[in-house]
Amino acid sequence: MTIAIKANIYLHFVQATTTIGLHKFLEDSKNITNCESLTKVNMQHILVFFGQMLLVALVLIAIALTAILITKIFPTPNRIKSLGSKAQRSIALCGITAGVIYGLLFRLFSHQSYNQLGPLKFEVVSVSFLVFVPIGMGFFTVLLGDLELNWGWKKSIIIPWTTASLALGATFLLAWEGLICIVLFLPMFLICASIGGLVGHLANKHLRRPTSGLKGCLCVTGFILPLLSTAIEQKIGPTSQTRTVRSTIEIEAAPTIVWSEIKSVRKIDDSEHSFYLAHLIGFPKPVAADLIGEGLGSVRQASFEGGVVFTETVNEWRLNQSIAFSIKANTDSIPPGTLDQHVTIGGPFFDVLNGRYEIKQMAENKVLLELTSQHRLSTTFNFYSGMWTDFIMSDIQGYILRIIKMRCLDRKT
Repeated sequence: MTIAIKANIYLHFVQATTTIGLHKFLEDSKNITNCESLTKVNMQHILVFFGQMLLVALVLIAIALTAILITKIFPTPNRIKSLGSKAQRSIALCGITAGVIYGLLFRLFSHQSYNQLGPLKFEVVSVSFLVFVPIGMGFFTVLLGDLELNWGWKKSIIIPWTTASLALGATFLLAWEGLICIVLFLPMFLICASIGGLVGHLANKHLRRPTSGLKGCLCVTGFILPLLSTAIEQKIGPTSQTRTVRSTIEIEAAPTIVWSEIKSVRKIDDSEHSFYLAHLIGFPKPVAADLIGEGLGSVRQASFEGGVVFTETVNEWRLNQSIAFSIKANTDSIPPGTLDQHVTIGGPFFDVLNGRYEIKQMAENKVLLELTSQHRLSTTFNFYSGMWTDFIMSDIQGYILRIIKMRCLDRKT
């Protein structure tokens, strides 16, 4: 991949994830330069901007960790030799294998055919699986793979990344998880596997007497903890949260031209498509949004690749100014396998509720087009999954806005 392509991808990434806060921040900056009062600056917009920048940093860190994992950590023959003698390498590989089997075993428990453990129902979209399972994987990797304390605390942190990545890779190859879930799970898996690795290192260091029995208790705890967490999660239940995502773009065109491009979206040609991250991790590209009728109560049929269709009922219609609509996913018509089962739109964990376009005139032939959407998130870890759903929705909205801008500019010329 050339430097130019990498730079283009990065620019699209930053644009998709910072559009909301950046435009607002620049608008407020203009007000300040026009000698308006500082009290008129909406501090919320500035906070949103820095929040988006933090999200960009977190995603870039996750990508960097993945790159390090592939280039520096993956167990090539030379790196396996660095673990010590042949016997030590064999023990290390046994520890990694034990950690992978542990993770796959709990993933198997979450399968529809096996997830009823008595009164418990083990779920993938849970703190139990995303936090305590990778902790257990890292713990068993180090506890069983470094009996002679040759790794030290640094390797005890890093080597469990191999276990976590191999386990996630296996779920992808077995078609248990889609790519989008692998990407969402990976940062949490790496962090928690390192925590488990440190616990395993401390256990090997301080519990060396075989008669103490504490190591055995820790091993039993490693299996019980995810199940205990599952029981607590089932008692508490998921928290439903409505999240709002706003994206904006400046277009040098008259409001009438922009309006004609947003009230309905004709079929998007292949030549109009470009790179966007949400598609890279498995979300389908938009195809068209056909408007049936006009005014309040009219219906838009928004379609995406793979047979994903949304029925959008118009509940706000201000000619050349704004259009808003409720959104209902036609889940029955979505072919199996188009979306990962854990991120299916209209499913138990995620749904898109409504959308709204607003045209804000900035000059005679210049507008600011704002696209706002609301989505429902229902998990026991919204603090983490919310960052990802906001990012994906922002990336999709930014992608649609760029196509609309391109079409408006083409009409103007």
